Amino acid sequence: MKEKHKKHPPADRLKAGFYHQNEIGIYGTDCASISELVKNCISELPEFHCLYVDADHSNTSDHGMSQSKEKQFHYKFAEGIHHQDNLLKSNAADVVFVNGNHYPAEKQIVVINPTKEASLHRRLDQLTSIQVVIIRESEDEIFTFLRDKITSSTLIIREQNISKLYNTIRKTIETPPLKALILAGGKSQRMGHDKSEINYRGKSQSEYMHDLCVACGLDTYYSRAQDHASDSPQVIKDRFVNMGPLGAICTAFMKDRHSAWLVIACDMPFVNKDAVERIIEARNPSRYATSYSKAMDVFPEPTFTIYEPKSYQRMMEFISLGYTCPRKVLINSDIKKVVATDEKILSNINTPQEKQEALKEIRTHE
Repeated sequence: MKEKHKKHPPADRLKAGFYHQNEIGIYGTDCASISELVKNCISELPEFHCLYVDADHSNTSDHGMSQSKEKQFHYKFAEGIHHQDNLLKSNAADVVFVNGNHYPAEKQIVVINPTKEASLHRRLDQLTSIQVVIIRESEDEIFTFLRDKITSSTLIIREQNISKLYNTIRKTIETPPLKALILAGGKSQRMGHDKSEINYRGKSQSEYMHDLCVACGLDTYYSRAQDHASDSPQVIKDRFVNMGPLGAICTAFMKDRHSAWLVIACDMPFVNKDAVERIIEARNPSRYATSYSKAMDVFPEPTFTIYEPKSYQRMMEFISLGYTCPRKVLINSDIKKVVATDEKILSNINTPQEKQEALKEIRTHE
């Protein structure tokens, strides 16, 4: 059978709801109560980046929801905004809360408020995945029309036990899986031959790095140049020609949009299993990245970094501004730094002289 022609190159698309992979609409009560509940959730979930989607209530206070340090940003979801705009806007968040009085969301929290029974009934078709039902007053009962929407996994709590809500939300925020990407597609111009094929320990450096990551439990891939001969499924061919590591990282996200990527350059021969395990343990999925550096006040090392899925959009935005250096992205983004206990692991070997010195040291001490 003739293969169907594909007009556009394949790229893994983000599987999300209206705003985010983790979105929760709050229904059943007035807007002020919803805003207050969201405010409390944000306060009780300090380890996550939270976003609140609401309509423009020009006559009410904003509860500080839009404040970001000394600046304030006010966004109005204008009529005509597209679905993709919502997803782009929510990229940096870990969870998005939505005022269900105005907008739908894939998962829902329902507050039992008798004065809003009719309003909730009008939105019955939006209640497709109720996670929590909150009963405010002891005499309040769950509405009859709502009972068919409740499943065995729905948590029913009373308002005085609201702490159970925060724990439930925390459990729904999943940490993206982690894969490894060995950067092995450079031109090696200063070295004069392929750095990924250098034999420091009885095998090629790219194979050594691959085995390290596999030993740490990671599904591991090689980043190679577009013209590389291999057809292995573990090889990701760079789609961004002559853009260096940033293009390789973005290409990996085009293959898998939902995983984080531990990126390690193959020209770092002193990387060991302890260093790989340490950055995995230190990972903070709420940041754009977790990156090694030689000291806390020193620039991060972009070729020994865990890039979270949210960093993909961030990198593409920097490309649109004319920046193609991954370190520039990291310096200007919310990341976690991990100070290397041995700075040698961050040494890049780029010239024949550096290679000979590295070979001598490895053979002497390992």
